[in-house]
Amino acid sequence: LAVSVASGAPILGFNPSTTGPVLYLDWESDANRHANWLAAICRGADIEPKYAEVLYRNEVSNLTGSASSLRRTIVERGVVLVIVDSRGVATGGRMEESGPTLELFRAIRSLGVPTLVVDHLSKEAIRQREKLPYGNIYAHNSARITWSLVTVRNDGANRVTILLTNHKSNNGRLHRKLAYNLDYVVDEDELL
Repeated sequence: LAVSVASGAPILGFNPSTTGPVLYLDWESDANRHANWLAAICRGADIEPKYAEVLYRNEVSNLTGSASSLRRTIVERGVVLVIVDSRGVATGGRMEESGPTLELFRAIRSLGVPTLVVDHLSKEAIRQREKLPYGNIYAHNSARITWSLVTVRNDGANRVTILLTNHKSNNGRLHRKLAYNLDYVVDEDELL
């Protein structure tokens, strides 16, 4: 999604309606791994990385505390999409309580651009086939649109099938389910 919005390329069959720089806020990985993923996605989509401006920012404090500096970056760089990876650590508080979750979504709204928030399901939720994010119900209720992504088949080689299901849409009908076969190539010196 980040590469598609940043480059304008119709990755996974959709043309982005808005294109421009994407800001990727990462609480879970590091700049080297992000650069490797970005390069691999660009190679697979036959896009020169210089045409996919995905700005990386390694985060350590919660999003609420860094919202002010993020707003400056968004304006200065012309960012059109922010990706938060992931909600648990971006929240910076107890996931079961409403306060930290509501503060996070207020901070996200203050950014002034569409924001994709990566979240996780608890093992119990997966077992019970629930589709609500972990923690307080406001994680689902505060979002404008929610999707789940699950692996439905992994052939053990270099292909994985994913299923995207739209669970909530405040401003329209739910989208139909989408399934994709993703092929990937891993060089001997790369790790997934």
